[in-house]
Amino acid sequence: MTVLLKNSPVCCGLWVLAGELLGIFDIAVSPEYRGWGSGRLAMEGILDWGRESGAETTWLRVFLDNTPAKKLCKKMGFGGINKYWTRSRITEYKAIA
Repeated sequence: MTVLLKNSPVCCGLWVLAGELLGIFDIAVSPEYRGWGSGRLAMEGILDWGRESGAETTWLRVFLDNTPAKKLCKKMGFGGINKYWTRSRITEYKAIA
């Protein structure tokens, strides 16, 4: 989902639909357009698409230190925070002498 202003992207979002589950990740807003409501527009667009595509449940990934995102999610009726951790593959090895 991309939010445009005068044909220029100001916000985009990434999501996945798995059966009846809609997962929303990474709503990214250009710094100069934060606070203008473009994040909410992206979320609403994704949620509308999800409903039209058969989603019955939505889950979000929001980093704990992202206060603006947490405020937006709360305003939109989402609640509950579950902590999780991730791990990544080591792509470089360094010898320890």
